[in-house]
Amino acid sequence: MRLDLRAKSWRYTKLPGPDVAAAFSRDTAYIMSYEGQAAAVDTATGTRLWSVDTGFSIAGYPAVHNGRLYVVDTKGRLITLDTRDGTLLPRGPQHPGMGSKAPTPPPQFADGKVYVTTSTQLYSASLDGTEATGT
Repeated sequence: MRLDLRAKSWRYTKLPGPDVAAAFSRDTAYIMSYEGQAAAVDTATGTRLWSVDTGFSIAGYPAVHNGRLYVVDTKGRLITLDTRDGTLLPRGPQHPGMGSKAPTPPPQFADGKVYVTTSTQLYSASLDGTEATGT
């Protein structure tokens, strides 16, 4: 939503929904619905840059890192999308504890890995999601 105080007008971009989570990078908002709809929106203009149906339900909040959008699905897989066009990249292995029904915090990044926490576990994976471990 954008409010122009001089023109006294409102502008908004319809988001996938009903429930959404967002991650931001520079001038783009990456929006994901819990039903698996994903979209990128230019924050300056409100223009939708792309929109895709990923085919999965998300279990937490997304995060952006190095041109990729990361989120965990309800089956415990790390899902990665290309931020340029929403292309779904290969999924990581399934870790059922990572896909809890309680929303997971956004993934975090350090030392060339992505980290996901749940209420009782810490999972780490390679940035391509192919190698994952839990503690």
